[in-house]
Amino acid sequence: MEKYVNLKVADDTNMEAYIAIPEDATGQNQPRFNFIAGSFGVKPPYPRYGRQVCCTRFVVIAPEMYHRTAPPYFEGSYTNFEGVRSHGAAMTLEGNEADLKAAYHWLRPS
Repeated sequence: MEKYVNLKVADDTNMEAYIAIPEDATGQNQPRFNFIAGSFGVKPPYPRYGRQVCCTRFVVIAPEMYHRTAPPYFEGSYTNFEGVRSHGAAMTLEGNEADLKAAYHWLRPS
């Protein structure tokens, strides 16, 4: 199964995250993988990579780390680095930590 989920981040922002879950996921003991996308956002080929990792029986999450400055499902162009530079420059250590914790809490078995 593949879809996007909306995560509440500790700084009161909301973040979309791509997830992939194997069809035969068995629950708490299922291996989990936090997939951090590159400079251009969660775009192809990242869902393809997520599917490949998922096929190896991992639950995968790829958070949209630019959610504070870019619209949901942002896909920067590989031919327009200037178009993504401002999003990367606006990232902070605190924001990144909050985003990764939100993704971790979603991944963590209950």
